Amino acid sequence: MEEKASILHVGHFYKGGTAEERYIDISEKISTKKFNLYNYFPLWKRTSASIWTRLNFGPPYNKLFHDLKKEVKSNSYKIIFIEKNLYLDASNWMEILKIRSLKILLFNHDTIFIKKNCNSRFINSIPLYSCVLTTKKQDLEKYKFYGAKEIRLIRNAVSNKNLIKSFSE
Repeated sequence: MEEKASILHVGHFYKGGTAEERYIDISEKISTKKFNLYNYFPLWKRTSASIWTRLNFGPPYNKLFHDLKKEVKSNSYKIIFIEKNLYLDASNWMEILKIRSLKILLFNHDTIFIKKNCNSRFINSIPLYSCVLTTKKQDLEKYKFYGAKEIRLIRNAVSNKNLIKSFSE
């Protein structure tokens, strides 16, 4: 019988990407399942999702939220580990938290001082995360300003003992 995943890892997964590398590292220690944002928002490809991404709303956002809710309802995850959330807003997260009490950890290895790396969805969701993990020391005060409950500085964006440790605390 297959072990149920305790972590749902949400990110853009593709061969050679750092999200894929983190997934491999985490899943070696903790039962983890991927939820691939690439299926909704393909990177480096011109699709209709590209238009909706620029407009910051629309069908891909709705489908992502619907599918994520369905995934959380049908499994007993303890943690959602999301990488650089630009697609789910605070109301989406509050609805997911009504389904099940769980921790939501945000990981971001891009600086939030560059506008394209954070939008209103990103900023308004920060207070809902159990913990924000960042690789940028200069972003620590900004995360506090936006209401982060807990912030951890991770020096290595790919493989790090502190990253794995964040799931057990």
